[in-house]
Amino acid sequence: MKCPRCNNDLTQELFEGHKIESCKKCGGIWLHKHQLNELISESHSDVEKCSIDNHEHKDKYPAIRCIACEGQIMKKINFLEYSDIIMDYCPRCGSFWIDREEIKLMHEYIKKVEEGSHDVKDRSAYSILAKISQIAYRIYH
Repeated sequence: MKCPRCNNDLTQELFEGHKIESCKKCGGIWLHKHQLNELISESHSDVEKCSIDNHEHKDKYPAIRCIACEGQIMKKINFLEYSDIIMDYCPRCGSFWIDREEIKLMHEYIKKVEEGSHDVKDRSAYSILAKISQIAYRIYH
C-alpha cells in the first residue's frame, strides 16, 4: 500500500503493541476501523464513534483519498470534537489516517480531560450540553 500523504510505501510494524501500517517518510499511520480505539484505550470509550460528526474541519494538510476504498475522499474530523487534533476518516470503511505526532497528542489530550485541565473554546452552556448529549447518544446507540 502507498501512503496517502506522500505516496511512499507503507510498512507494517508493531506500534504500542498493535500491528499498523506506517510511512517511514512522513511518519503517518494508517488505522483500520477499531484500531484507534485500541491505541487510545485509556479513554475507556469509543473515541472513533465520538469523533465522527457532520461538521467541516480544516487542518494544515490537504484532503487525501482512502487507500482501501478506491476514489473515496477522506473526511476531516476532530478527535473527540473539542480537541484541536484533526484526523482523516473514511466514512465508507471506517479507516483513519493519523499524521505524525497526532497519536501522542491524543494521549496527552485524554490525560488533560481526565485531569480537568483541557480548554473548551465555546463555553456556552447550551453548546457544552449539546455536545455531551451528542457524544452520549453516539456511545449508547
